[in-house]
Amino acid sequence: MFKRHAPCSNDSPGFHDSIWNSKKNSGDAIVKKLIAGCLILTASLPIAFMAGCGSSNSPTSSNSNATSTPTAINTVAATATATIVSAGPAALVLGAASSTGAGGNFAILGVSINGIYNVSGNLGEDQVGGSYPPAYGSPTFTSSSPSNDEYGVSAGGVAVANGANDMNLYGSAAYGAIFAASTGAYNVAIAEMTVANTTTLTSSELGGLSLPPSIYYNASALTLDMTGTSAPLTLENATGNPNNVYIFISASTLQTAFLSSIVLHNVKPANIFWVVESATTLGTVGYNSLTSGATNFVGTIMSYAAITLTSTTLEGHAFCNTAAVNMLSTSAITFP
Repeated sequence: MFKRHAPCSNDSPGFHDSIWNSKKNSGDAIVKKLIAGCLILTASLPIAFMAGCGSSNSPTSSNSNATSTPTAINTVAATATATIVSAGPAALVLGAASSTGAGGNFAILGVSINGIYNVSGNLGEDQVGGSYPPAYGSPTFTSSSPSNDEYGVSAGGVAVANGANDMNLYGSAAYGAIFAASTGAYNVAIAEMTVANTTTLTSSELGGLSLPPSIYYNASALTLDMTGTSAPLTLENATGNPNNVYIFISASTLQTAFLSSIVLHNVKPANIFWVVESATTLGTVGYNSLTSGATNFVGTIMSYAAITLTSTTLEGHAFCNTAAVNMLSTSAITFP
């Protein structure tokens, strides 16, 4: 590191040797420190690099699983984003007919109820034009209290005795929620139809169709599998929000064939509504008592005239305004 010069004439050899040795030792020490520093720096770089890579994605936490948290959060966030997209109309409000607790959870409303059947939910019989005392057929309740009672209501909402007395006018409140002139769900659905929000079906037949959430209307009738193809109606909720709503409105009747069915893709039965301005007949056409199986139907039926279920399992409600609800060949209704 240092170049040794020739000694001056008046300097002694020992003096120059001492200076040389001092400079030499000092230079060697500096070199050693530089080498040591380089070694420490070289060893530290990989550690710093690894630590930096980890800290960019991992939150500061003592949890050993902290590095998996961002993946889980991203997955949940993506799912939540996919499920908040709304499509179709708003759900119809069934009010007292579907409220929880005593006096709600009605499965059937009708002027009379006939047949041998299984039912989950309360029964309400409107006595305007009906028999007295009311007759409910022979129901077998698959639900428990308070959703396994029979309520009879006479003209003007006066309670009549049959099974559970309707002293609280539960049946009357349920009828009003569905069929009141301006505020009932039946009339609200019809009033909601506009050119902008309603899809007019060019054919009455629903079998083989795959439909997104919307209001659907046909000016003549609605049928399912009446052509004999055994093709189901598919309700395809592509947006991913199970709260999206379907409303089907028939200006005349609703009919389904025996063994017909509806396929749901991410759709809740409680968000399917059928508004029928005449009579509803499910599973009757083509019925054969020797053939096993049943017709499957879903949604809340609000029918102006009679409702007849033949060997049909309905996940929903059967609400009739002016006539009977007939439950034939051990049909069943389960709460949606």
